[in-house]
Amino acid sequence: LSKYWRQRYDLFSEWEMGMLLDTEAWYSTTPIIIADHQARLCVECFQRKRRSDLPPVVLDAFCGVGGNSIAFAKVGCKVLACDIDSEKLKM
Repeated sequence: LSKYWRQRYDLFSEWEMGMLLDTEAWYSTTPIIIADHQARLCVECFQRKRRSDLPPVVLDAFCGVGGNSIAFAKVGCKVLACDIDSEKLKM
């Protein structure tokens, strides 16, 4: 886990605001630079084909502790975050 601890700001830039991760979340969370890039690309693609003024709705069906969900919310999407692990959702 020490490898991931050194990279904690790559996972969440808001680390100092308080993050709670279990062992699995340390290695399964998408690094913020990748999550932000993916979210921007998806929104740009959506906007090119847009037929409505409503914000995009994203279903993150395997959200874990929310790395990708946070990235989509930051670019203006409405996000539905789901996970089979209820303990991860509490984090």
